[in-house]
Formats: sequence, structure tokens, C-alpha cells
Amino acid sequence: MRSATAVIVGGGIVGAALAWELRQAGWGVTLIEKDEIFAGASSRAAGILGFDAEALDKPGAQWTVDARDQWFAWYDNLQEFTGLSADVERVGILRVLTEHEDVASALALSGPHVRVVARDAMPWADRYRPPMAGALFFAHDGRVDPRRLGRMLERALDLSGVRIITAEPVQTLLTHGPRVEGVVTTSETLRGDLTIVAAGVKARDLLAPLDIALPVKPVRGQIIQVEQPPWWPPYVVETPEFYAVPRSDKTLVVGSTWEEGVESPTATLEGVSSLSRSLQEAFPALSEAPLLQAWGGVRPVSEDGWPFLGPVAGWDGLVVAVGHGAHGVMWAPWTAMVVASMIEGRWDPSWDRVTARRLG
Repeated sequence: MRSATAVIVGGGIVGAALAWELRQAGWGVTLIEKDEIFAGASSRAAGILGFDAEALDKPGAQWTVDARDQWFAWYDNLQEFTGLSADVERVGILRVLTEHEDVASALALSGPHVRVVARDAMPWADRYRPPMAGALFFAHDGRVDPRRLGRMLERALDLSGVRIITAEPVQTLLTHGPRVEGVVTTSETLRGDLTIVAAGVKARDLLAPLDIALPVKPVRGQIIQVEQPPWWPPYVVETPEFYAVPRSDKTLVVGSTWEEGVESPTATLEGVSSLSRSLQEAFPALSEAPLLQAWGGVRPVSEDGWPFLGPVAGWDGLVVAVGHGAHGVMWAPWTAMVVASMIEGRWDPSWDRVTARRLG
């Protein structure tokens, strides 16, 4: 009996996670990427795994806690399957609070995974110049190196039999009546029982000929990487101006700018200067830290802040998974599980916020 087949457009973290999920379920999967696997926004992310922090920022996203546990189980499975690793660790996230009123409000949020930390309990606090009344510490959140994660996923897909096509732009979706039957690339036509568009901002161009208006905009974020000083804490630090992620290679990844409407991932002098200035104003002791790298990435940000997942009304055989903003690396395994469940006809009311039915 022939297995079901899927053509996935987009080789970032979301598309790759979907390919892995469906392949494990027995699907025949072809993954198409216009550049190289993980060459886009996924590889350019800072790699913050802020599930509890995100749940606090997005009321109604109760599933983020389940997504956290699922993420680490998913990663362990990948690590066992490939023998590779990606600098994953639950180091925690510390979010600086600038006002005493914020600290008072934060006390109500204290729990097993979130606690309020006083300024004098942070050994590095005397190096931080802006006002700081205290902080929230998300103990179970962490970090990952997205570039190494990309290599893990690519290896897993290759070993599991996913057909990976790179440097092959998709020209159009192949349709017959109200059904999407595959894609047309620059060199071939690929058909599948299911076509999944996970191409980030570029998904707008693919869906437009089907009269599907995808409310997703490009937002560039720029990041700098500096040498980590010996006094830096082992956890991620979030301030009102930037975040800083310590990696095991003794570097700090610092971001990020928010530049709406910019589709070029290139880092600019203005962006690098802005981040560098904010970092030095907060931590003058870092003024002499060597600048190691600078880069940018284009996030696919939806108008309401929630991704679009699942089948699209009016089109059989078409599924989308786009609009994750800056959280693609964090939400990808959960997205793959949700989309696979939707394909099989299963539904959870908590998914209403992220359904692609909103496109109708």
C-alpha cells in the first residue's frame, strides 16, 4: 500500500521539524528550500528557549508549558538518532525589572519555575548601570545554538529518508480545481497528497495567486556576538533594551533590533552600533569586549502575534505553518505535532488562536 506523500516548502526549523514529524509517522516527504537548509531566519536566531517567559508575555498561550517539555524530549530524540548535539541547556532566563512596582506585581507570579530575585542577590549587578529594582528568573527556560540544531535536523532527515532539495526556488503551487496537488520549481513538478507551505515571509508570494492574503510581515533583527567576560552569569539576561545569551564556547550573543518591513538579512552599521551602544551603556565593563560576529535575520511576524497553522479553508491538500516571528526555533516541535494532528483530523480548543482558519 502506497504511503501518503507530502511536499514541504521551506527548509527552516519549522519546515524541517514538520518533515521529521511526518517521516516518523510513515509519510513519504520531500523538503524543498530555495537556498540551503537552515540558511534563513532559523540559523540566525539567538536560540532562546523562553517557554515560561513567553507564557507570561502571551496570556492565553497555556500550551507553551507543554511545548517546553515536548521540545526537550524532541531534542533528546534527535540527539540519540544523530549522535550530534546543539549546546542545549536549561540555564534559565533572568528578566530585569526596572521599577519597584514591577517587582511587587511579579511577586504574584512566583512559583516553582518563576521567582523574584533581589538585586543584591545578583553578584554581577554592580556592573549593571541602569535602574534595576529586581528581576524575574525563569528557572526552566534555556538556550540552544540554532546553527548546530540545523545540522542535527538535516542529518536526521537524511538518515530517515526525507528527500531534500536545495537551491531550488518554488515558482508556484500546482492546483487542480479547489485542490493543491504539489509545486512547480524552476526545474521540475513535484506532486504530493499534501502540500505544506512553511516558507516564512516568502509564503505570501506563493499563496497570493490562490487569493489567500497572508497577514505576515518581515521584521529584521540584528545580533552581535562578543567575547564573554568571566564574571557573566550562566543564564540568559533580558533587559528592556536587549537580551544576552551565554553560550558554552564562552561567547555572548546579544540582540536584537526590530526593523519592520526590511527583507534583507544583512547586518548594518546602524544596527550593530545600536546594539553595541545599548550593551555598553548597560555594562560599561564590556566596552573593550572583542566583537566576534554580527548578523541579521528576517522574522515572519503575523499581525496578531500568533502563527497560522493547519489546513486552509477552500483548498484541499494545502496546509500552512507560518508566522512564528522570533520564536520559530522554540515553537517548531510543537508546531509539527499540532499540524500533524490537524492533518489527521484531531483538534484541541487551545489551538483556536493559531489555526489557519483565521485566513478565511
